[in-house]
Amino acid sequence: YCDAWHTKWKNNWKRSAGDHVVPLCRGGKDIVENIVPCCKSCNSSKNSRLLYEEWLPPKERIAV
Repeated sequence: YCDAWHTKWKNNWKRSAGDHVVPLCRGGKDIVENIVPCCKSCNSSKNSRLLYEEWLPPKERIAV
């Protein structure tokens, strides 16, 4: 969502989190097609919100 998971940290692949694009509590499935790598900050920020409907990735937000 922010590209930080693969650029900020050493051994970056160990520091990413898997985020369910459609959260399990919202009817999403625990399958690879519904999981994307993201940093822990984005994963926590998104929480159980729906991508692009209720939450926008930081790199796609327009500064006002």
